[in-house]
Amino acid sequence: MKRYNLSCLLVILFCLSSCNFCSTPTPTEPSAGTYTASVSTETSTGTSTTSAPTENSAVTFATPASIDTSIEMSAIKNVIQNKKEYFCTVYGKSVFLKDFHSISYMNYETNEYCEDKDNNTNHVYRQFCVVDLDGDGVPELILESETAFGNELIFHYENGVVYGYVFALRDFKWIKKDGSFLGSGSAAHEVVGKFSFSKYEVIFNELCLFNKLIDVYRINGKNVSQEEVRKHIKKQDKKKDAEWYTYDEKVFPFSH
Repeated sequence: MKRYNLSCLLVILFCLSSCNFCSTPTPTEPSAGTYTASVSTETSTGTSTTSAPTENSAVTFATPASIDTSIEMSAIKNVIQNKKEYFCTVYGKSVFLKDFHSISYMNYETNEYCEDKDNNTNHVYRQFCVVDLDGDGVPELILESETAFGNELIFHYENGVVYGYVFALRDFKWIKKDGSFLGSGSAAHEVVGKFSFSKYEVIFNELCLFNKLIDVYRINGKNVSQEEVRKHIKKQDKKKDAEWYTYDEKVFPFSH
């Protein structure tokens, strides 16, 4: 009887120790499907012309104190390292980053992509930043291509899927730590706004508009004077800039 009890005890201990080698299964990303990307525009503010950095590249490069190891950033990291596909809203399907060759970019005023979607451009990426653009507590990664127009690729994680959107540098630059940014068609037309996301859709929230071409100046959707808008843009300029990092696929997420 004692031998029987001893045998049972050994079996139980073996089973308990074996559990330490069990790993939690990785969640499977749902199928993205074939959807057409769209952008909605929501008015909320206005902006004006003022001196600002010339390019995103003018921002001082820094080394982050720690690496974000969240599930969301780990998923985006796999996309950047070409280990996993992301849902490309330009192509309307899931692709690897290395297979993205388009110079098309989204225009949030016309709600559609511009240029040729079947372009065969080989992108060269030089820098990236990590910012919570929509304020939901989950950061997005912005990857800048130095090819063609210097397009900005935004990678957004939602429900197990990484979605990718593309904007022209002139429409999405001088990104701040609070997720706001400035878009500029010319010295006479500037807009400050923020993005929010819903899978295949990007919603542009206008915070401030300076449009000297048609003499329209808005802050938070309310018509104001040109001078008020100029003061608003000065406050925007004083916000802390997003920190940009040198892009290196091999040592991503951060290179030193």
